[in-house]
Amino acid sequence: MKIREALSADIVALVQLEQACFAGAAWGETAVEAVIQSTYRHAFVLENAAGRAVGYVILQVVLDEGEIERIGILPDHRGQGLGKYLLATVMERRQLARCFLEVRENNRDAKALYASLGFVTCGRRSGYYIDGTDAIMMRWERDNNEETK
Repeated sequence: MKIREALSADIVALVQLEQACFAGAAWGETAVEAVIQSTYRHAFVLENAAGRAVGYVILQVVLDEGEIERIGILPDHRGQGLGKYLLATVMERRQLARCFLEVRENNRDAKALYASLGFVTCGRRSGYYIDGTDAIMMRWERDNNEETK
């Protein structure tokens, strides 16, 4: 597996990943293009040996602090540790000292992934998602997690 920063040429592939991972709430081409063109938002693509994009992560970075906006692994590639590998690698590459994210309170798999990397719950956003589901806010700090992989 290879992780690389996304380029403008990856916009279509990222939109397809969005649709496969977040069918009812996928970001469109305009939103993905805004990430690619941003100076503080970054997208990374996880490719298999054949060069096919099977996952991605989008995050904001300011100095040594990050916020995960999106992370997705194709459904047929889940359960193999790819999300953990992708997120740990990107946090290390960006040399983050701390990282934040929101996750649906009912998304057990995602919460387990984040906990396995050392993320801890730090708050709740009531009715955060369009369907009224609460978001659990999570925080990761390098000082508390010297080894993220």
